[in-house]
Amino acid sequence: MSDQKPPAAMTMAQIARLAGVSRTAVSAVLNKRQGTTRLKPETRQRIETLLRQTRYRPSSVGKALVLRRSLLVGVMAQEVGWSFMPQALQGIEDFAEDRGCGVLVMTGRHEPQREERVLEFLLERRTDGIILAPLSGMSSRMRELLIEKKTPIVYLFHEPADPLPGARAVRVDEVRLGQLAVQHLLEKGHRHIACIGMPPEIRQGIDLAAQAVPDAAVEHWEWETPRPEAPPGFHRWRQADPQPTAVFVRGDEHACAFMNLALRFGFKVPDDLAIIGVDDLPPARDAVVPMTTISQPKYEQGFQAAKLLFDLMDGKPRNNVILKPELVPRQST
Repeated sequence: MSDQKPPAAMTMAQIARLAGVSRTAVSAVLNKRQGTTRLKPETRQRIETLLRQTRYRPSSVGKALVLRRSLLVGVMAQEVGWSFMPQALQGIEDFAEDRGCGVLVMTGRHEPQREERVLEFLLERRTDGIILAPLSGMSSRMRELLIEKKTPIVYLFHEPADPLPGARAVRVDEVRLGQLAVQHLLEKGHRHIACIGMPPEIRQGIDLAAQAVPDAAVEHWEWETPRPEAPPGFHRWRQADPQPTAVFVRGDEHACAFMNLALRFGFKVPDDLAIIGVDDLPPARDAVVPMTTISQPKYEQGFQAAKLLFDLMDGKPRNNVILKPELVPRQST
């Protein structure tokens, strides 16, 4: 091979001639088909060097035809601005991009009929796999269609009770999340704790933590629709007699709103009221009293969902991925 630097914007045929190999060999290196074409390590290295030097980018249409894929994965999010969805999307995009695929993101907006239209659209575009992040519900007709199409599915942030056959999930260990929050409050000496708006698995973790302390009184309060004048649970807490000395609120934004209103009413945090949230969002860190929270891996959940989806697309057996939450202690407790 000549030592002269090859020109940019070359074709696959030109790269094959420079490397002294066939186009099939170049294609095998490009598409990482290790077993279909046997190449000596030095030959593979020569092709890879040329590909880097020329910054060769294959035609997406041609590559899709070779691989018999659309090179497009779908993501149905409820809201792209919701909580840590932006960071999760970055994780999905980074993994997909590394595998030469694009990401088509659409929103369900918590409307079952819209979710169904979105799923139909993603199937019509022949996406190679779909990430549901999360899904409000699924009609029997859509379920049957997804099963018929055999489209690989990954549930992100949740795991439904009746998942699609072959589907997998990426989520946080919510039992551990509940344990971490209430254990922290109990260790701080609180014995009367209100937990506001927690889903079943987090409740399970809360109860496990409470069982270890005989005199602990931990109450589960149902979620209220947020109102402009008060966050969920605030009026109930103010009217309680005796008042819980600590509250664990679902979501940092609602926990911050709860804390801010308590401060306006003259309560001192954490002396009169300790408060802990979930998600470790910027409002918790930047609050007047920096708020203790439970951090969920944001980027990592998206990255792992994409990795899991591509493994399913490649026919690799995979289990669900359950990630660990972490306590982020600050001044609110």
